[in-house]
Amino acid sequence: MKKNAARSARSIGATLGVVLLAFASSVSAQPNLEGVWSGIFTTRHDPYWRIEDWACFNGCSDEGIAHFKALLADPKNDPVPAFALINQSWQFMRESMKPNVIGKGVEIFNTINDATDPTLNCEPYGFAREVVNALPIRIKRDGQNLVIDYEEWTQTRTIYLDGRAHPKNPKPRMLGHSIGHWEGDALIVDTVGLSPDIFYPTYAGGGYSEQARGHERYTVLDNPRRLRLELTVEDPTMLKVPFSVHKIWLYTPDMKLVKDSCKDYPTKP
Repeated sequence: MKKNAARSARSIGATLGVVLLAFASSVSAQPNLEGVWSGIFTTRHDPYWRIEDWACFNGCSDEGIAHFKALLADPKNDPVPAFALINQSWQFMRESMKPNVIGKGVEIFNTINDATDPTLNCEPYGFAREVVNALPIRIKRDGQNLVIDYEEWTQTRTIYLDGRAHPKNPKPRMLGHSIGHWEGDALIVDTVGLSPDIFYPTYAGGGYSEQARGHERYTVLDNPRRLRLELTVEDPTMLKVPFSVHKIWLYTPDMKLVKDSCKDYPTKP
């Protein structure tokens, strides 16, 4: 009996050891997202960036970047300034989105543009624009969770990684309620409880309601070290199909976030 008990104890110990080793391996495989990450807007002289990255400094759809590359490759466009081609690519993305806007989103698409953007009245960005904004972001750990500080509009959000679920009836907020988990080396974030807001009028148009849901996938790439985001927003009341863009930041550990304010924008009152 004693021998059998000893064998059982050893077997349980070995199994527990394998489980703990597997858990430790999965944890160690998770990339470190902490630090400050900057887009092309504030690191324009870094040799990593290409001209097409200017077209995507606030995020870009796959179709949009492919269209811009086609414009660059067309010899007819050799005399055309690069930023004029960027503007064409933004118009292309906006027109591509137009058929997918439904419901109240149609009115938003037709009435809100760069001249009527609520931002001009010092209204901060909502979720869809804030998470791909042009200014640096800082990611830091808070226990099991991650906190993202955005220089744009000095906003902060928490991504809960402690296993909690979304609240049943979350109070709508600009950046919603976000929970995340790891899939291999990718951080997957699910966001609900969003206040109604708009997409960038320049290259998207339309908006989303409280029924919207955000999906983010963050991965860290090397040489140079950079952070890639794939963002998808779905809203059955305003979008026929989900809205998707991607964005790249470079790792800039020495960059300091500054306090953003409405007065810093010369186009705002």
